Amino acid sequence: MPADRVFVVKSYPDPAKTHRHTPEPALVDDGKYIVGYVGIMGAQDGVEMLVRAMDHIIYARGRNDIKAVLVGDGPEYERLRALAETLRLGDALQFTGYLSGPTMMRHLSAFDIGVIPDPPNGCNEKLSMNKVFEYMMLGIPFVQFDLAQARREAGDAALVTMRHSAAALADSIIALADDSTRRRQMAKTARAIAGRDFQWSTQATRYLAAIDSIFTAEDVPT
Repeated sequence: MPADRVFVVKSYPDPAKTHRHTPEPALVDDGKYIVGYVGIMGAQDGVEMLVRAMDHIIYARGRNDIKAVLVGDGPEYERLRALAETLRLGDALQFTGYLSGPTMMRHLSAFDIGVIPDPPNGCNEKLSMNKVFEYMMLGIPFVQFDLAQARREAGDAALVTMRHSAAALADSIIALADDSTRRRQMAKTARAIAGRDFQWSTQATRYLAAIDSIFTAEDVPT
């Protein structure tokens, strides 16, 4: 494709709709660290790895001060809930189902740590992920596996877990939970990058330019 016919439009969130709210009270009342996930729950998204990481956190590492909140749904939703029940995670892992608007923002605003559990592979390593943009616009430090594109976009706002395993993911989550100074710095970095780079207004201009290039005067039927 000729370069002048290629338009890259990223799905940056609208800052008018994606901003911090008062955290959902039911999530923060017990004072535990909240590890959060937002997005589709399909086989390709690796959410099972986060469920198993919580099993490691609770039972192998003996931490009862951390809980996970999973926002979203998808084809794996019921299987993941059944897995959490089998692992006896109880109140340590909460599924909210699909949320949108201010309700979703209140839930995300309660996150102390975000998670991108997507596994490294030929597809995920090249994706720009909505989760990256949403976490960073909200100033949420997050943990991810070694995904090249997400790593480039997040910079120091993400803690990259090099080994792809539930135990490694759990260890990274615990490391951030125990380091409030690092979380604050990562949150500051996230907000700075998002404010500078993740502007939907610039993407909207590209999107309109792409449409205009299709419907040029010479292409319009007479």
